Amino acid sequence: MAGLEGFEFFEIVIEKSCSRQRMPDKFSKMLASREPHKVKLRDAGSGLHREWDVLVVFNGEGHMYLGPGWDHFARDHEL
Repeated sequence: MAGLEGFEFFEIVIEKSCSRQRMPDKFSKMLASREPHKVKLRDAGSGLHREWDVLVVFNGEGHMYLGPGWDHFARDHEL
């Protein structure tokens, strides 16, 4: 996706959800019409560079969720 290659941010996860994780609305709005179908998650500062492929789901109200694949990331991080 042009313009977002290498874009990084972090999110503090408070709620426990193994099936999906809602992303901040500000981030969703920043994407505008460039809605990704897939993202890669990685550990911040781990040095291991392990990545998880996660599918992205948008509901009809413009909210962005991390969908299939989030469960693997959540399990691996005991979320």
